[in-house]
Amino acid sequence: MPTDKISIIVPVYNGAEDLKRSVPALLAQTYDNIEIILINDGSTDNTAAVCAGYERDNPGKVIFIDAPHGGVSCARNHGLDRADGEWIYFCDADDRPEPEICEYLLQLVKKHNALMS
Repeated sequence: MPTDKISIIVPVYNGAEDLKRSVPALLAQTYDNIEIILINDGSTDNTAAVCAGYERDNPGKVIFIDAPHGGVSCARNHGLDRADGEWIYFCDADDRPEPEICEYLLQLVKKHNALMS
């Protein structure tokens, strides 16, 4: 039975500072049935530690994947392999999504019986 869970996939390469803005915005979503999958794409800064901290502080909500550098497409594919949601939202590490973006996009797909929004 679908639960309308949204898997938010965030590939990150040397974006430790960017995550300090984007992850809190994702955690503040008005739609609560989400998982945030942070994929460290072989960063050389402290991205892995920042991602691990978000996973530790938000169990069950944030998932951290540490991957070798393969580029954004490979990182997204790692996230897709791990995603549990019926819906996927791709977010870049330097994005700061509005708090109602997940709720709004889900409402659109339901309203229009669409496969994507």
